[in-house]
Amino acid sequence: LLAATSPPSSKTESDRALREALQVNGCNEQALGRLNMRLGELWKQQQTLLAEKGEEARYFEVEKPTNEVLLARQFCGLRADEENILRRVANLDMEITAAKSQLRLRYKILDPDRTVDVKNALVSNGFKALGVRWSRYTRDKTLDLFAKENSLPYWLKSYTDARRDKETLLRLAAIGSDRVYPHYRCIGTVTGRATVELPPLQNLRRSSRDVLTPDEGYSFLYPDYDQFEPGILA
Repeated sequence: LLAATSPPSSKTESDRALREALQVNGCNEQALGRLNMRLGELWKQQQTLLAEKGEEARYFEVEKPTNEVLLARQFCGLRADEENILRRVANLDMEITAAKSQLRLRYKILDPDRTVDVKNALVSNGFKALGVRWSRYTRDKTLDLFAKENSLPYWLKSYTDARRDKETLLRLAAIGSDRVYPHYRCIGTVTGRATVELPPLQNLRRSSRDVLTPDEGYSFLYPDYDQFEPGILA
């Protein structure tokens, strides 16, 4: 279904496409009927919970419209420019090489991906607290705090950011299509922030996002104001 370039034009067409997809995957209409019945029961339970918690307005006025926007885009996909991907990957390779050279020459970090080497360098250069807490889960936030104050966090941030961008762009290139269909988690965090997976396009820095181009008649927007994205989209 996600391979289509546009969503179905009617409910009848949508139902037909769903039945065909289920048949391809070994499901029949009887199974579809049971699924519909169960989903209906779950929806009634959810409506009861929303009413009990006073969340109906938030769901119908914010979450539901937001989901519709994001899921429609997931269905249609995004246009990816292969030439831009290859050019950006080449630039990222140079950025990675420059960061690795600085980390090796200045701080004796032979492998920036080796946690123990990075921890030792941070501790020996006056960042003991950062070194003790260093992990792939905490490094982004901590590096953001110190990157403007010292060259060691700066080059570590430059390296990790470029590596992450390159990995995402290579996944785009491997798809072998001029469109990518990322998975949107419409309310992906407890704060209501929408997230993108497979591939994680939201992790791309702004400088690497030129590999994606809007369809004709559309423009890209970047709403980001204290998790207000769902409200803005709605």
